[in-house]
Amino acid sequence: MLLAILQQLWSSSSLLAINNLSPNMTCLSAVMIISVSKCALEALSYDPSTLHLTNDSAVCTNVYPEIKNSMNVYSMQVLPLNQTCGTEMQVNDVNVTYSNVLYVSSNYNGLVLAPPFNLSFSCTYNRTFLTSLATTLHPVINTENVTIPGMPGTSEATIAAFVDAAYAVPLDSTQVLSVGSTVYIGLISQSVDGDMFALRVVNAFATPTSNSSVPNKVDLIIGGCPANQGVSVQVDMNGLSLEARFNFKIFLFQNEPDVYLYCLVRLCDKTTEACTGCQPGS
Repeated sequence: MLLAILQQLWSSSSLLAINNLSPNMTCLSAVMIISVSKCALEALSYDPSTLHLTNDSAVCTNVYPEIKNSMNVYSMQVLPLNQTCGTEMQVNDVNVTYSNVLYVSSNYNGLVLAPPFNLSFSCTYNRTFLTSLATTLHPVINTENVTIPGMPGTSEATIAAFVDAAYAVPLDSTQVLSVGSTVYIGLISQSVDGDMFALRVVNAFATPTSNSSVPNKVDLIIGGCPANQGVSVQVDMNGLSLEARFNFKIFLFQNEPDVYLYCLVRLCDKTTEACTGCQPGS
């Protein structure tokens, strides 16, 4: 009978915790911030020092007090990165959602006065090229300027490598890809009218050195379409919008450890010219 009563009390405590410890989420482009009420934690005998994420390593327990909306809270910052501190990523055609769990335990002068409790939380971002790059610590990325046809000035064009067919998970510079695996290359242009212009990859090629003019090179794209020079290449999007995409199977030059990728791109005026298909361009 006593055991049944204790179980009922702990169950009531859990229900109270659920009603009072609802996390407050702030979803920023480069960080997720989860906050819980200091008063609610103390009232329910939970110890803020026990707060941790799914992965409870030292970097995943960085809890700090602050005031939000005139309320004392304990907060924790979480990078929206897959597998960081146990964060899981789900991708669909529109969004990228990062989810984790915040755990808290009771510890009051050596006594456990409440059952352990966990709070699930998540942030959802529009799945865009730049959002994906902003949430990666060391993305493989490069940015250059391209001229705008018939207009003064230039527009930035960014190229980045991804590891998934959804172009949502950027390649980290610390990762090593094996020969035969697929790498996905995404390009995007900014600060230009997308109704008028489209980004078009005219040519793409690879070399074994950082010198793009060396004769030892392999063409990947010629005239906007796969070059078919022994390397498997697929063009997923080109000349349709301000984003272009293609992928190819990783290869190596004999006796060379690196592969450098170069793309000749241009902004194409969709109102006056054909921007898609296999055709050379200036």
